[in-house]
Amino acid sequence: MNKNKYISQFVLLDAGGPLLFILGFHLFIGNFFIGLAEVIVVVKVFGIELKGLGAFLIILGNYVSMFVGYILVAQLHFIDKPDTFRTMIGPLSIMFVLSIFIEWVFFYYAIKRVVPNITIKKTTIITSVSQVVSYLLMVGYYFATNTNIIK
Repeated sequence: MNKNKYISQFVLLDAGGPLLFILGFHLFIGNFFIGLAEVIVVVKVFGIELKGLGAFLIILGNYVSMFVGYILVAQLHFIDKPDTFRTMIGPLSIMFVLSIFIEWVFFYYAIKRVVPNITIKKTTIITSVSQVVSYLLMVGYYFATNTNIIK
Protein backbone atom coordinates (compact mmCIF):
# COMPACT_ATOMS: atom_id res chain seq x y z
CA MET A 1 0.00 0.00 0.00
CA ASN A 2 1.33 3.40 -0.99
CA LYS A 3 1.49 5.86 1.93
CA ASN A 4 1.90 8.86 -0.40
CA LYS A 5 -1.60 8.28 -1.75
CA TYR A 6 -3.10 8.84 1.70
CA ILE A 7 -0.85 11.76 2.54
CA SER A 8 -1.84 13.66 -0.60
CA GLN A 9 -5.54 13.07 0.14
CA PHE A 10 -5.14 14.59 3.57
CA VAL A 11 -3.23 17.54 2.15
CA LEU A 12 -6.00 18.16 -0.38
CA LEU A 13 -8.59 17.92 2.37
CA ASP A 14 -6.76 20.57 4.39
CA ALA A 15 -6.44 22.80 1.32
CA GLY A 16 -10.22 23.29 1.18
CA GLY A 17 -10.36 25.06 4.55
CA PRO A 18 -9.46 28.51 3.22
CA LEU A 19 -12.07 28.19 0.47
CA LEU A 20 -14.78 27.49 3.04
CA PHE A 21 -13.61 30.48 5.05
CA ILE A 22 -13.73 32.74 1.98
CA LEU A 23 -17.23 31.52 1.03
CA GLY A 24 -18.50 31.88 4.59
CA PHE A 25 -16.94 35.32 4.93
CA HIS A 26 -18.63 36.52 1.75
CA LEU A 27 -21.99 35.00 2.52
CA PHE A 28 -22.42 36.26 6.05
CA ILE A 29 -20.07 39.14 6.75
CA GLY A 30 -19.09 40.39 3.31
CA ASN A 31 -22.73 40.55 2.24
CA PHE A 32 -23.42 43.04 5.02
CA PHE A 33 -20.68 45.32 3.70
CA ILE A 34 -21.92 44.92 0.12
CA GLY A 35 -25.40 45.97 1.29
CA LEU A 36 -23.85 48.89 3.11
CA ALA A 37 -22.02 49.87 -0.10
CA GLU A 38 -25.36 49.84 -1.93
CA VAL A 39 -26.84 52.11 0.74
CA ILE A 40 -23.89 54.47 0.26
CA VAL A 41 -24.49 54.48 -3.53
CA VAL A 42 -28.13 55.45 -2.96
CA VAL A 43 -27.12 58.21 -0.54
CA LYS A 44 -24.10 59.63 -2.39
CA VAL A 45 -25.01 59.11 -6.06
CA PHE A 46 -28.75 59.65 -5.91
CA GLY A 47 -28.95 61.97 -2.89
CA ILE A 48 -31.59 59.93 -1.07
CA GLU A 49 -30.99 59.91 2.69
CA LEU A 50 -31.54 56.33 3.82
CA LYS A 51 -31.31 55.78 7.54
CA GLY A 52 -32.56 53.17 9.98
CA LEU A 53 -35.23 50.97 8.45
CA GLY A 54 -34.47 52.10 4.89
CA ALA A 55 -30.82 51.05 5.14
CA PHE A 56 -31.85 47.85 6.92
CA LEU A 57 -34.24 46.95 4.07
CA ILE A 58 -31.51 47.24 1.45
CA ILE A 59 -29.09 45.14 3.53
CA LEU A 60 -31.88 42.60 4.15
CA GLY A 61 -32.53 42.51 0.40
CA ASN A 62 -28.89 41.53 -0.11
CA TYR A 63 -29.27 38.60 2.26
CA VAL A 64 -32.49 37.44 0.57
CA SER A 65 -30.80 37.73 -2.82
CA MET A 66 -27.78 35.83 -1.49
CA PHE A 67 -29.87 32.91 -0.21
CA VAL A 68 -31.90 32.66 -3.42
CA GLY A 69 -28.71 32.88 -5.46
CA TYR A 70 -26.93 30.27 -3.38
CA ILE A 71 -29.83 27.84 -3.80
CA LEU A 72 -29.95 28.52 -7.56
CA VAL A 73 -26.20 28.06 -7.96
CA ALA A 74 -26.37 24.76 -6.06
CA GLN A 75 -29.33 23.53 -8.13
CA LEU A 76 -27.63 24.42 -11.42
CA HIS A 77 -24.39 22.76 -10.23
CA PHE A 78 -22.28 25.85 -10.92
CA ILE A 79 -20.31 25.02 -7.76
CA ASP A 80 -19.12 21.75 -9.37
CA LYS A 81 -17.55 23.51 -12.35
CA PRO A 82 -13.93 24.68 -12.43
CA ASP A 83 -13.45 28.05 -10.80
CA THR A 84 -12.19 30.09 -13.73
CA PHE A 85 -13.24 33.45 -15.09
CA ARG A 86 -14.66 31.81 -18.23
CA THR A 87 -16.98 29.55 -16.24
CA MET A 88 -17.98 32.38 -13.91
CA ILE A 89 -19.35 34.71 -16.64
CA GLY A 90 -22.62 32.78 -17.06
CA PRO A 91 -23.44 32.35 -13.37
CA LEU A 92 -22.45 35.95 -12.59
CA SER A 93 -24.66 37.27 -15.40
CA ILE A 94 -27.63 35.24 -14.19
CA MET A 95 -27.05 36.28 -10.59
CA PHE A 96 -26.66 39.94 -11.55
CA VAL A 97 -30.05 40.06 -13.29
CA LEU A 98 -31.66 38.01 -10.52
CA SER A 99 -30.22 40.37 -7.89
CA ILE A 100 -31.82 43.36 -9.59
CA PHE A 101 -35.23 41.68 -9.62
CA ILE A 102 -35.05 40.39 -6.04
CA GLU A 103 -33.53 43.48 -4.46
CA TRP A 104 -35.71 45.92 -6.39
CA VAL A 105 -38.60 45.27 -3.99
CA PHE A 106 -36.41 46.12 -0.99
CA PHE A 107 -35.00 49.22 -2.71
CA TYR A 108 -38.50 50.37 -3.64
CA TYR A 109 -39.86 50.20 -0.09
CA ALA A 110 -36.68 51.64 1.43
CA ILE A 111 -36.68 54.63 -0.93
CA LYS A 112 -40.46 55.10 -0.81
CA ARG A 113 -40.13 55.85 2.92
CA VAL A 114 -38.04 58.93 2.04
CA VAL A 115 -39.35 59.78 -1.46
CA PRO A 116 -43.06 58.87 -1.46
CA ASN A 117 -43.53 59.64 -5.17
CA ILE A 118 -40.60 57.51 -6.42
CA THR A 119 -41.32 55.86 -9.76
CA ILE A 120 -40.76 52.25 -10.73
CA LYS A 121 -38.36 53.38 -13.48
CA LYS A 122 -36.26 55.50 -11.10
CA THR A 123 -36.13 52.69 -8.53
CA THR A 124 -35.03 50.25 -11.24
CA ILE A 125 -32.21 52.60 -12.27
CA ILE A 126 -31.10 53.06 -8.64
CA THR A 127 -31.20 49.31 -8.00
CA SER A 128 -29.29 48.54 -11.22
CA VAL A 129 -26.53 51.07 -10.53
CA SER A 130 -26.19 49.76 -6.97
CA GLN A 131 -25.91 46.19 -8.27
CA VAL A 132 -23.19 47.22 -10.75
CA VAL A 133 -21.18 48.68 -7.86
CA SER A 134 -21.73 45.66 -5.61
CA TYR A 135 -20.86 43.16 -8.35
CA LEU A 136 -17.68 45.08 -9.17
CA LEU A 137 -16.76 44.86 -5.48
CA MET A 138 -17.56 41.12 -5.39
CA VAL A 139 -15.60 40.31 -8.55
CA GLY A 140 -12.67 42.34 -7.21
CA TYR A 141 -12.89 40.44 -3.93
CA TYR A 142 -12.83 37.07 -5.69
CA PHE A 143 -9.95 38.07 -7.94
CA ALA A 144 -8.03 39.17 -4.85
CA THR A 145 -8.75 36.02 -2.82
CA ASN A 146 -8.77 33.22 -5.40
CA THR A 147 -5.51 32.22 -7.05
CA ASN A 148 -7.19 29.88 -9.58
CA ILE A 149 -9.62 32.40 -11.08
CA ILE A 150 -7.76 32.94 -14.37
CA LYS A 151 -6.81 29.83 -16.31
